[in-house]
This record gives sequence, structure tokens and C-alpha cells, in this order.
Amino acid sequence: MTDIRAKGFDSPAQLREHLAELEEESPVEDSGVADEKPISAEQQIAALWQELADLRARVALIRKQTDGMGARPSRGDVHPWLRVLATATTTYLLGRLV
Repeated sequence: MTDIRAKGFDSPAQLREHLAELEEESPVEDSGVADEKPISAEQQIAALWQELADLRARVALIRKQTDGMGARPSRGDVHPWLRVLATATTTYLLGRLV
């Protein structure tokens, strides 16, 4: 049976060598994240409350901008009987052709 994970390498030693090279190239630790101090729970909650306030302000602005605007009815909602008539007519004409 062929080991598909080692496909493309002549020997298991070559595969191990390739994996060792990949490990050397990959960073062990992201330096940007390691330098930051952990945020306390109170700070996280305060940040979430601030974000919630910002979102509420954006929703209020959107509601203010769309006040008085009604949703336009779609074509099917305006004349539902027209769709029924078109379907019946199409069915009749196709039946006559066949």
C-alpha cells in the first residue's frame, strides 16, 4: 500500500529532512502577541459596552435616515393573480402545442 502522505519524496529520510526544514522556518512564537499584557475582565466588559453603544448609535442613525420610507412591494406581491394567469396561459399554450 502506498503512503500518500510521503508522496513526492524518494525516501522517508528525505521527508524527515523536509519536515525539519519547515520547522526551522516557522516562527515558534508570534512576537506581537507575546508582548501584549493580558486584558482584565473589567476592561473587556467596558470595551464591549462601548462597542454596544456604538452599534446602538449606528442603528439609531440608520433608522433616522430610513424614517418614512416604506418597503416597496415586490412585483409578485402587487398582482399575485397576474402570476396565476400567466402560469395558466403558459400551461394551456404548451398543452395545445404538444
